Amino acid sequence: LQAAETALQDAAPDDKTTDLLGQIAANRAMLAVPKSQVETIITQSRRALELLHPDNAPMRTTTTWTLGYAYQVQGNRPAASEAYAETIAQSQRAGNIMTEIAATTCVGQIQEVENQTHQAAKSFRRILQLVGDPPWPAACEACVGLARIHYQWNDLEAAARYGEQGLTLARQLENVDTPAACGVLLARVKLAQGDAAGALKTLAEADQFVREHHFDHWVGEITAVRIQTYLQQGDLAAAAQLAEAHSLPLSQARVKLAQGDPGAALAALEPARQQAEANNWGDLRLQVWVLQALAQQAAGKCEPAVQTIGKALAQAASGGLLRLFVDEGPPMAALLREVVKGDAASPFAQQVLAAFGETAVFPRQITLHLPDPLSERELEVLKLLATTLTGP
Repeated sequence: LQAAETALQDAAPDDKTTDLLGQIAANRAMLAVPKSQVETIITQSRRALELLHPDNAPMRTTTTWTLGYAYQVQGNRPAASEAYAETIAQSQRAGNIMTEIAATTCVGQIQEVENQTHQAAKSFRRILQLVGDPPWPAACEACVGLARIHYQWNDLEAAARYGEQGLTLARQLENVDTPAACGVLLARVKLAQGDAAGALKTLAEADQFVREHHFDHWVGEITAVRIQTYLQQGDLAAAAQLAEAHSLPLSQARVKLAQGDPGAALAALEPARQQAEANNWGDLRLQVWVLQALAQQAAGKCEPAVQTIGKALAQAASGGLLRLFVDEGPPMAALLREVVKGDAASPFAQQVLAAFGETAVFPRQITLHLPDPLSERELEVLKLLATTLTGP
């Protein structure tokens, strides 16, 4: 690209030359996408859109997508959504299915993190519909997106199936980080199934892939799941050591809770809380509320804990985010039992408790007033019915 740009310096500054310079900038932006080099993507995308000829619709469409991707990585979700909507419209007018797939995938990812899981699943399924069966490798991100959604819905079988499918498709592509996303998801599934050793093995494979391909932006998420795995195994020392070595507020809060220091856990959450509020990131705000509630509960502040978890339940209910709560284990189950004792108990809280494998405690205990005590024969009949036996 540098050689091409140098060769064009002596060319006449006409529309063709300007468009070629725009194409060079567009390609530089695209090459920066796999490594999520945001500043390079934004600078080169904007330069490309300034230089590309108005009639060069394919390249302008691709560049609009790369600009949206950079905004998405930055966390500027409104700007990203606007760029993707424009990309999809341009793609459909031109019949460019590849850019439509790319933009629709990213729209689904934004819907996913904004707790619009049903809309996100629809976007990801739209991609599978576009590519047909068997799916193209380009559908790998849609597959892992569906895997994450089904994981949150506590459908672990579907989550694993989509995750494996995404991994198989992603391995057919070069220079994509999707195998890391699949590895993190599959590790979460194994951990949820009680296979901590399998989760660590999967994380080790994902970590090796990330380091070999220099996808450094995945190190934090891999580390966070590794810390959760160590905590589930009861290896507090290993979890604490990892948490100290990385700036991961949520993980640090989990470790502090496990160490019996709820005050330090609340302090660790503060940067994440501020970031969530400053950027209006609903997904991060939810995660902070969940851990804040557990810290308040651990500090003996039952009423604030119930109020905080109530906010989280209200926000998570529409998306059906069961695993957000279930992954926090027995302390969360204990807190939810307190929640459902109230008169205004959340139906979603009862769904989460059911996902824990517990029977929800209903607000009002129902007592049956029988006219007379049951006889021994009647009790025997009830026992037989309870064991599905039949007889004369």
